[in-house]
Amino acid sequence: MTRITFFIFIVLALTITACKKSADNNNGSIDYNLTGKWVYTENGFSIGGPMIWRSAQPANQVIEFKADGTFIPSQNFLSGVTSYEKLDSITLKFKPVSLSPGYIKMRYSIDSADGRLYLSPFEPICIEGCADRFVRKTK
Repeated sequence: MTRITFFIFIVLALTITACKKSADNNNGSIDYNLTGKWVYTENGFSIGGPMIWRSAQPANQVIEFKADGTFIPSQNFLSGVTSYEKLDSITLKFKPVSLSPGYIKMRYSIDSADGRLYLSPFEPICIEGCADRFVRKTK
């Protein structure tokens, strides 16, 4: 009986140690925080097939999400918008806009593979699909 107890103890100890998460696991991982400056790199659209991506023109346009809800648009992306609100983990509300409700809702995600920010209109929606891609601005 002692051998079985010892074996169970070893298995449990290995399992607990193997499953323990490290608090400082920051070895090049993606920053999923929306706050900060993002460079507008591409806009995409679909006419029923896969997305067609085109470089944002002019290049190097920057948008910024501030922690207090202030939004600073770029020349060609949401010009005139001054604030944003996180409605949930995937939806943002941008205001003011000239549309009848006075806002635009967009889905957002930060890709786990490359850390790119994707924004896509949710209300009003693109019928065939559209999205914009951004990369985090480094200093």
